[in-house]
Amino acid sequence: MEKINELRKQDTKKLSESLGEKHNELVEKKIMYTVGKSKDTSIFSKLKKEIARIKTVLKEKEVLNEQSNA
Repeated sequence: MEKINELRKQDTKKLSESLGEKHNELVEKKIMYTVGKSKDTSIFSKLKKEIARIKTVLKEKEVLNEQSNA
């Protein structure tokens, strides 16, 4: 799990890649839980929170970029 300050230091491309990886990981964990290979449901909320952090930082960067171009 990355802290928000660590995410802010990354560029947009890296953040987008991380977002895709986290989405894929979430889907994989849901499938594993569904077929009974995993009993840990706490990972779902952890991954969702990480995805939200990444989306937040991406939105911050987008807004800052729009303000600097205006």
